[in-house]
Amino acid sequence: MLHLLRHHEIDEILDVGANIGQYASYLRKILNYNGKIISIEPLADAYAALQERFKNDPKWVGLNIGLGDVDDKLPLNVAGNSVSSSLLKMKKLHIEIAPESEYAGIETVQIRRIDDLMPEISAVDSKKMLKLDVQGYESRVLRGAAESLKNFRLIQAEISLATLYEGEESMSAIMETLGHAGFSPVGFEPALVDMRSGEWLQADIVFANRHLPTSS
Repeated sequence: MLHLLRHHEIDEILDVGANIGQYASYLRKILNYNGKIISIEPLADAYAALQERFKNDPKWVGLNIGLGDVDDKLPLNVAGNSVSSSLLKMKKLHIEIAPESEYAGIETVQIRRIDDLMPEISAVDSKKMLKLDVQGYESRVLRGAAESLKNFRLIQAEISLATLYEGEESMSAIMETLGHAGFSPVGFEPALVDMRSGEWLQADIVFANRHLPTSS
């Protein structure tokens, strides 16, 4: 990941589904990334914890919203473990694999589109990366970014190999959408594994924009 960030000269990362800042902290502490981070997190409690992490970092900011393909307020299903919270209903398989993720409540959150948001928060000449961890809502976020995708050099998305949320698009459908936008996969690693069988249920996949030039 470090080499990908350097090769594509990434200096701004849109961290969608930030939770309490785990991914951004990994960027800062493990990869020593010192560019701009914009963390997006809709859950109130998670965002409060996220704020504590970025409050003393001038290049790390946050927004207490969710992203999708509409500008609206929608009910978010709050998971017991927080990180599995989703705008979609969770399927039985997910609960069987991670019982602690079962929904414990509902919270109404503001949803916006990346296409509307980016002009407000992103530098025009920045070299951008999009990170998605939205628990089955990837296709909606991408639809809301139809005009903006061409400006991202890298996309890292947590994508389900099995159907874990009702209404989520398959991995092949999401890869086809990104393929049409000029992206090709350049890295994979497991995100959620069924330890009963060893099967991957979710994977983090990194895509590179083949339409944008790099330094080498």
